[in-house]
Amino acid sequence: MSMAKAKKSENVPNTMLSKFDAIVAITDDFAKQHLNDEYAQLIRFATAALCRKRPSPLCPGS
Repeated sequence: MSMAKAKKSENVPNTMLSKFDAIVAITDDFAKQHLNDEYAQLIRFATAALCRKRPSPLCPGS
């Protein structure tokens, strides 16, 4: 049985855009220092997916 392929997108709701930008600024810097561009992109996709979840685990009290 094959798993469905995950959709890769950096689209996030407007309400989560500032949170996404803040996290990605940190993770992009980390990836630049310790990893590579492919890992940076993977982290951005994962962060965007967390921003799209309802409720988002990135929001306090969620």
